[in-house]
Amino acid sequence: MLIRLRFLDEIVIDINELFNVVINYFNQYVKKYRLPQNMSNVAKIMSAFLNVSTNKIQVDSIEKLINLGGIFSVNLINYLTKIESRSFKLTKNKKQMLYIIYLTLIALPMLNKNKYKRLISFLTLLHDSFDQYFKKCSINDIPIEHQLLILQCYIKCPIPDKFEPSQYFAIFQNLLASLKSNPCYSNIL
Repeated sequence: MLIRLRFLDEIVIDINELFNVVINYFNQYVKKYRLPQNMSNVAKIMSAFLNVSTNKIQVDSIEKLINLGGIFSVNLINYLTKIESRSFKLTKNKKQMLYIIYLTLIALPMLNKNKYKRLISFLTLLHDSFDQYFKKCSINDIPIEHQLLILQCYIKCPIPDKFEPSQYFAIFQNLLASLKSNPCYSNIL
């Protein structure tokens, strides 16, 4: 409601303090190795603070990127486990969350793996959630431009011990078939 009524633009907030409170809240769950169930609201608020004109969260450090990536991963895990056979609706906020997660995945090889074990486990859970979703629903039900973003995150998630190329082959075969049949993309292939 705060987001829709544009109150976040009007209220003066110490965004760094709010970010610290949210991260402390999130880290309480991380230490207990539990997935916070109400992260959806927190993720929406964090996403809103990335988009507002004032009180904007600046992702100016790896630490902020990792924390946002963790929050957004948990949010998407919860979302993917709730949807049964419906289509994955990629809203502007979910798209932004996937971009943050993707940037986190790019930064992952440079990080101390021992320090960020829980983040890696969240990202692995996200991969497994996408995997379960792909088993229930066809990725072809999602627009092509969204398929590419989802598949980038799906493939980049840290799962070296579970890697099965045949699993990816089937998904990419469907994507390439839909790209070929789409007049906008067929001349590229």
